[in-house]
Amino acid sequence: MIAFKDILTTKWDYLYPSGNTHEMDSKGVSIDTRTIQQGNIYIAIKGEQFDGHNFVLEAFKKGAYLCIVNTEWAEKNRKKFKGHSVIAVKDTTKYLGDLCLNYRRKFNIPVIAVGGSNGKTTAKEMIASVLSQKYKVLKTEGNLNNHIGVPLTIFNLNEEHEVAVIEIGTNHHGELKYLCKILEPNFGILTNIGREHLEFFKNIAGVARAEGELFDYLKKSSQFGFVNIDDSNIIAKAVDLKKKLTYGFKGRVSVKGKLIGLDKLALPTFEVSYKGETTKIKLKVPGQHSVSNALSAASIGFQFGLTGKEIKKGLETYQAYSKRMEVVNTIEGYIIINDCYNANPDSMVAAINTLEQIKTKGRKITVLGDMAELGSTSKKGHEEIGKAITNSKIDYFLSIGKDMEHAFNIASEQMPNAIHFQSNKVLIEYLQFLMEKEDVVLVKGSRSMKMEEIVSALSINQRKLN
Repeated sequence: MIAFKDILTTKWDYLYPSGNTHEMDSKGVSIDTRTIQQGNIYIAIKGEQFDGHNFVLEAFKKGAYLCIVNTEWAEKNRKKFKGHSVIAVKDTTKYLGDLCLNYRRKFNIPVIAVGGSNGKTTAKEMIASVLSQKYKVLKTEGNLNNHIGVPLTIFNLNEEHEVAVIEIGTNHHGELKYLCKILEPNFGILTNIGREHLEFFKNIAGVARAEGELFDYLKKSSQFGFVNIDDSNIIAKAVDLKKKLTYGFKGRVSVKGKLIGLDKLALPTFEVSYKGETTKIKLKVPGQHSVSNALSAASIGFQFGLTGKEIKKGLETYQAYSKRMEVVNTIEGYIIINDCYNANPDSMVAAINTLEQIKTKGRKITVLGDMAELGSTSKKGHEEIGKAITNSKIDYFLSIGKDMEHAFNIASEQMPNAIHFQSNKVLIEYLQFLMEKEDVVLVKGSRSMKMEEIVSALSINQRKLN
């Protein structure tokens, strides 16, 4: 078993009391005293909401054997941790990354980095489901995909794991470059390049540069990439990537996908072909766009030596991840498409298209909230959603949020059942009055809109799609 004391670097300013850390016993890393366990190393991270330094004494009381703190704080608070072991460093967040790199290097296993604008969490889950048919897999839980979440995921590695599937996310330039530095992936995939975080990236070219930092790393370190040939921006970023496997639905690719059709809930059936072998697969995730994520997982499965039968089982047993095109049947007989984890123009249009593809005798209702972090493109992006709604066969459009009102203004010109709301409470009350048996409602918006409140109110009596 790998001891966490062995990954401590000597890049500290002070060690209290002075001595050899190798004499200490450690059993993991924690940044949260609510979940800390006996023998953990506690790292005090200063975040937007809380400063971990305020909980150092609590960490010791709960059994932390060592706390890592910022030097400035340590110099001011020496008396508070008298009798305890403390390491003081210039930047605890950076030190967390250093520990991540040291720990990752203890394991000689494939590490797959999963990035992209849309669908990366779903793709990560599908990839893990496929690979778990043959290997012991560590995967990112939820979307712990930033400079804090990635190290915490890596610290869960143990000797039993044979492969790691790690989601990496970005909303600023340089973030994926840093994550690759502390993760050292030897495989990487970008699901797609879309209009995400435009407040910071400005345009699609900016997104491509930021997401492309993963492929930049793979090229520089001579590692392996999986290339979505259907995305022109990914093709451009994959130039000079020598080790790669291509996949897609068009043109000449190593792993070829073919959509066969959608059932009444828009659950897709598709074929995947590789080296003369064709496998037919039916997903439990709605929407044509879901097939691209499945095809990426299949490509990785083939590269890792899985058979078409094993890949089929991995994909067909995969259930939609929470709040990501999650199909929920209610006792009342209506269906909720819970896609309220996040939103940008591309994912919003894809969700609307999926709702259109569902076959039902009831009505189709969209409940849409603001798309955050679009910056100067926000009005245009929301107006695009209004046009998409207008040109669709959606029966009701219920909007909420200052920015989504732009979409309402466009749609309401031609759509009589378009209504804008000022609060979730009033919107919920209207929906509870409106919803009838066999209706299908799509709920989607950015995290800041708390759209999950609407889903929860509608689905008190519910069951997930089997």
